Amino acid sequence: MNGWQNIELPYGSGAVTVSLPPQNILWIFSQKAPATFPEAARLLQQALDAPLGALPLRQWAKKRRVLLLMADATREVPNILILKEILPHLQEATFLQVLITTGTHQWDAPDNLQLQRQVAQVLSEHSIPFDVAVHNCFQEDWVDLGHTRQGTPIRVNPLISDVDGLLILSDVKPHYFGGYSNVVKHVVPGICAFQTAERNHSWTLDARSRAVYHPWHPDASRRENPLAADMVEAFTMITRNLSVWALGVITLHNRLLWATGGDPQRVMGEAFRQADEWMVAEARPADVLIVSPGGYPHDESLYISQRALELSRAALKPGGRLLFLSECRNGIGPPASIPRFYEPLVSPRRQALLNISRQEYTMYIHKPIRLLRLIDDTQFFGMKSRLTPETVNNMGITPIEDVQSVLNKWLQENPNLTINVVTDGNKLALFSRN
Repeated sequence: MNGWQNIELPYGSGAVTVSLPPQNILWIFSQKAPATFPEAARLLQQALDAPLGALPLRQWAKKRRVLLLMADATREVPNILILKEILPHLQEATFLQVLITTGTHQWDAPDNLQLQRQVAQVLSEHSIPFDVAVHNCFQEDWVDLGHTRQGTPIRVNPLISDVDGLLILSDVKPHYFGGYSNVVKHVVPGICAFQTAERNHSWTLDARSRAVYHPWHPDASRRENPLAADMVEAFTMITRNLSVWALGVITLHNRLLWATGGDPQRVMGEAFRQADEWMVAEARPADVLIVSPGGYPHDESLYISQRALELSRAALKPGGRLLFLSECRNGIGPPASIPRFYEPLVSPRRQALLNISRQEYTMYIHKPIRLLRLIDDTQFFGMKSRLTPETVNNMGITPIEDVQSVLNKWLQENPNLTINVVTDGNKLALFSRN
């Protein structure tokens, strides 16, 4: 409409545009970034040649059998670009095993298998002996390393026992219960058994397991997170006899913004500090919250995109109205998540979920619990997606095709509605002092 502000909301591989009266908009939350993007090759070379608390990567890799961990296709990381810059520094390694870290995600999803082929193609152009694998949390063979103090069984992919160096490529962004996406998560649960992830994730039911709190945070007041602490303990047990070199990156729409390499804890400390500057913001709660996880791959399934709701819900008043734009081209999520995520949410007994204890926890159950709490806390929860209307309705969510029509109706009924908009929901952590 005349004088209204157009806002592009990432949706799948495209965008949905909505128009809003400027006077109704409290804030549009997007990931911050430098005025100009740094040159990726130069940024990476500096990280590889001048690391924190470690040898330059070229020297570190010399005569080592290296296990390289990289994110699966659900993460917005330019894996191939980074790999091409790293490989010249690994030429004197005796062997390179690449393992794509899926955690409990579907290991044989088409995008993961395509990434595996792309990595193999790049490596075939170099002289390093190599292999490329995709982690499967349901495989039969594991290295059993005991338990953490909290009782989490440490069962890790056996490929880790055939190397003496571990190189981890990790994007860094706020994570709604793990504190941040970080190098530790690439190991636990990244290359661990389903049972390891399940026991560790029972800590999601503890309110202290929350975004932007992590044992490695440089601010001592931001270190209490029992789930992340259990991950760190397991990570330490798994890597005890390995030399570990980490590359931490921050991205925006698959482009590199920041990179630092070296000692894992020091690298993550700096990464968390930078992520706080670019990805954490205070929000004044509004009557209406419009959330996009950030487009594909952030909205490839509800399993992945739900985190955007958790990270941004502080920007909505209790009893407010929520519009969620998540394409979900891959449906609800991995096959294993259906009976533990979707089915409990649509069960007639779903309110019983809110009383589940850590001892009763089963994998993924935190997702329907958190989603149910959000549904109960909103006056209206609408969702635009590729999911069938029946699938969405069964969750207690209203399926929406035309987002603008819904907004127009609400604004006509109440011209004074306040509105917050989140365009990069999977990479932002919003908080409110109210």
